[in-house]
Amino acid sequence: MKKIVSFAILAASVVIIIIGFAMSNSVKTAVYPYYSGGMSVGTLVMLGIGFVGIIVAIISLVRGSKQE
Repeated sequence: MKKIVSFAILAASVVIIIIGFAMSNSVKTAVYPYYSGGMSVGTLVMLGIGFVGIIVAIISLVRGSKQE
């Protein structure tokens, strides 16, 4: 992948993770962060997609710099 595409995937993944945390009510309490109602399926999907996107972008950046 080209570096611009990799950076775009990385930026989009970070935005998706931020949206996933904003969707979650469970990370807003300080004492029991994962006890206050749990995470919904949509939140978990957003966080999962975000983390996978970050991993893919980092791997493509590392592999792209070795190939050039």
